[in-house]
Amino acid sequence: MSEQLRDKLYGALRTHEDHEKKFYPDIHKNATIGIGYTPVVKGQGGTWQVRPEAVADFKAAGVTLSDKHKRAFEELAYAKNNPAAKDAKARQDSAMKNLADISINDDQGKALSGRLIDESIRHAEKTIGKERFDKLEDKRKTALAGAAYQSPANMSKIGPELGKAIDAKDWTKAASVLEESGKRLGDQARYKSYGTEMRDPATPGKVQAQTGDSLWSLAKQHGVSLDELRAANPNLGKNGAIRAGDYLNLPKAAEPQPQNPQEPVSSEAPSTEPPSSEEPAPQPQEPQQKQSELGDDGRAFMDRLSQPLARPALEVAVKAPTQWTEEEAKSVIDDYGRYPQPEAMNNWLRERTMDFYQHRYGKSTWQRGLDGRMVEAKPGITPIVEPQPAKAPDGRPLLKMLEQLGGKLAPAFDADGMSNATRSMQRGLNLVNGDRMPKLKEDGDWGPITDFSFKKSVAAHGPARIDEGFALGRLQTIAEKPQQPQDLAKKTQDILGPLYGSHQGGREPEPLHAYALQMGLNEIGPKHVADWQSLKLDGDIGPKTSSAFNQVAETAGPMSLVRDFGNWLGWM
Repeated sequence: MSEQLRDKLYGALRTHEDHEKKFYPDIHKNATIGIGYTPVVKGQGGTWQVRPEAVADFKAAGVTLSDKHKRAFEELAYAKNNPAAKDAKARQDSAMKNLADISINDDQGKALSGRLIDESIRHAEKTIGKERFDKLEDKRKTALAGAAYQSPANMSKIGPELGKAIDAKDWTKAASVLEESGKRLGDQARYKSYGTEMRDPATPGKVQAQTGDSLWSLAKQHGVSLDELRAANPNLGKNGAIRAGDYLNLPKAAEPQPQNPQEPVSSEAPSTEPPSSEEPAPQPQEPQQKQSELGDDGRAFMDRLSQPLARPALEVAVKAPTQWTEEEAKSVIDDYGRYPQPEAMNNWLRERTMDFYQHRYGKSTWQRGLDGRMVEAKPGITPIVEPQPAKAPDGRPLLKMLEQLGGKLAPAFDADGMSNATRSMQRGLNLVNGDRMPKLKEDGDWGPITDFSFKKSVAAHGPARIDEGFALGRLQTIAEKPQQPQDLAKKTQDILGPLYGSHQGGREPEPLHAYALQMGLNEIGPKHVADWQSLKLDGDIGPKTSSAFNQVAETAGPMSLVRDFGNWLGWM
């Protein structure tokens, strides 16, 4: 059994399970940690019991269970076996509280599930036949082992039919066996991905997504627009989320075209008539940064923008509560009930849920009928029944806005580096949002909360305001260290210049951004520096302007400098 196969299976499981560092209740209310590891399982006869290997599994992950933890496992088993008991919920809640001090990282999560991963691979080998299993490519082995990890009993059931399909090299049949079992188990998305891994990759007109691919990157790679790729794959969800291993249909525009210039393309003679005056002339388009021109950090930033958000509630909450459906509101409640952390985000989600119900039913005391449903909606409110895609304030689709804004900001991520640019973005979002959103950690990690905050901010404020906020965040970063005149001139040109009409590779006719900086310093300087001397408005960021910038940054602090400057500009 190769370590490479273990790693691939663990990676595949993480895609579906999501790695949780602490114990949480899964969809079946089972205490779960890591990639779906449950210390309490159903044994023979349908009785719930503590997994016999639990202590050894945690020890392998470097976690020593105390007597308190072991008793908590027993309490969870009691609650599962006696759901109608009056004390069942209290004992379950107490057990989860006593497990709250257990936290694991990614490596520990892999070690914790290591035995189950090995058992799943062995079970797949046994069910399919080791000789047959060994001849498969790793991606197909991973799919079968993943199915065995999810449900050993189901794998035993479908094993014979899978074996026949594999012998016949009928990969479509093998895929459909897995997918049908997913429907039966109520886990269609997971088993659809397993089916995708089983199919023959050499399919004309299709492309298989690799790790790190997104719709945006695949569209650019094959020379088609994002809309064309979406249209060719109508089965994609509203967010266009794809996973490594998915097969996508390529638009006809991506298929190779005849390249022989000598071959006539039409039997008709070319027309000598002038073009019709009714034909609209092509409109000049704003230059877009091609993905091929971006570095690793710029491409990573673009790819992250095209990926779905980490939690279902965040996919809903990126829209204004007035745009939610009733079912979406319920899904938000279910979601933040499952994820106890981060607390600030969950409190914010609760407030947005209250906003939805107040908009939908009014601010009076809410009442429910005998069927548990809310009373009639507030007069004049037409409820939204079908989920709608997120949009920016001007009505444009959010996904389109993210693609355009991302293309504009990506070069800055290349220039500053992913971590530094992310920190600047976090600072900018905190400045723009104020107390309207949970405050982001300014740690340079583009994690799930930063990803949501960015997308929500674009939806709430529009791309221009986020562009401005990013510029303020970058300005705060450079204000943390004293700047030499030539450095400040170049950095402010890079940061503020594009917002005042400059173009990449050149300066604007009038250095408007330099005038803005000097005027802003003259406005805020007297508030923080007792002997302030006004700057001459000459558009030259030289020694005097640099000295004034450094003086305000040192006296007021970088954050206050940038906040006051942003307020003066009207960007906050």
